[in-house]
Amino acid sequence: MLINKKSKKTILIIATLVLACLVIKYSTVAVRFLVHIIDACFALILGGIIAYILNIIMKKYESIYFPKSQRKFVKKSKRAVCIILSLLTVLVIVVGIVIIVIPELYKCFEILSDTVPQFVDAIKSWVNENITADFIRDKVNSIDFSCKSLEPALLGFLKVNSSEILNSVISVTSSIAGTIADIVIAVIFAVYILFNKEKLLKQFNKIITAYGKPDRNKKLINYLKITNKTFSRFIIGQCTDALILGCLCFAGMVILRFPYAGVTAAVVGLTALIPIVGAFIGAFIGAFLIFTVSPFKAIMFIVFLIILQQCEQAFIYPKIVGKSTGLPGMWVLAGITVGGGLFGIVGMLIGVPITATVYKILQQSVNSRIKEKKIVKALETNKELGDTIIIKK
Repeated sequence: MLINKKSKKTILIIATLVLACLVIKYSTVAVRFLVHIIDACFALILGGIIAYILNIIMKKYESIYFPKSQRKFVKKSKRAVCIILSLLTVLVIVVGIVIIVIPELYKCFEILSDTVPQFVDAIKSWVNENITADFIRDKVNSIDFSCKSLEPALLGFLKVNSSEILNSVISVTSSIAGTIADIVIAVIFAVYILFNKEKLLKQFNKIITAYGKPDRNKKLINYLKITNKTFSRFIIGQCTDALILGCLCFAGMVILRFPYAGVTAAVVGLTALIPIVGAFIGAFIGAFLIFTVSPFKAIMFIVFLIILQQCEQAFIYPKIVGKSTGLPGMWVLAGITVGGGLFGIVGMLIGVPITATVYKILQQSVNSRIKEKKIVKALETNKELGDTIIIKK
């Protein structure tokens, strides 16, 4: 028996409603199932993300790798060479940050191990001179942060909780090994994607051509182009802005003779990848490091970084990131807030480009509908219309 289009739509709507009701009723099971699928596909998802980021770098290398050469060797080796250069670029950045940060953090912990006992001794002497209550003085004088006093407590803790510690070590080790394996698989998968990206694109076009309608396919491709353009521009703009902020922070700290200039600038630059709020996280970490040397310099560093951030937000960020996304400041803040509330730091990172993508798609849809209804001229004369909708003639 043949089913007409109207019946197909009705069946599809009923099936969708039934499925939605089942998902709502068994939401806990559905969430667990979804999390299980994401865990199983984590390496592949991570590989896709790595491939997308590496593709931005790779295209830059391909544009400068003998672009006008017609030699077969150059054409055949171009993709492989540019992929290797992209991987080396990311590796050099990561290794450089580790080399800068780890030694400075080690020095910080050394200073803390020396200054904390001195600070405790200073508190003891002040309490003994100014406090008359014997029980307070006894409590304070009993505090001992020296390494010798911590050794017995540490040994006792290890003896009592040796089995739990062993299980924790095994669990952490297996988790680290699993993470490393996922990263290796993700990198390999990303390389495969980059080598075959044109073939994958053709296969995707075949699938949507076979199963989709021409009008819908055209809209889908247009939306994907907008998404790709927005995300790639945002990544480039955000990385450029973070690099500039890190360099300015390092230069200012060297001029003002703040300690830990290298590690603080690296942390400020890295955390600046999170729009707006990231720099404050970097400021807190940097202030803590400097506080171990001089509390006064830590306060001065916070003042310096606030001034630097205000200048960066006023003059650098709008020109680099603002133009790259084309998103008003109000919606940037909204994207960070909602994204951070839903997915934490990852949500803060992707909230802005997702919001910018939705904003542009909605803007395009509104403009096309206005043109279809032939009321452009009437709306152009309406002074009450806001700037949210851009009317294109």
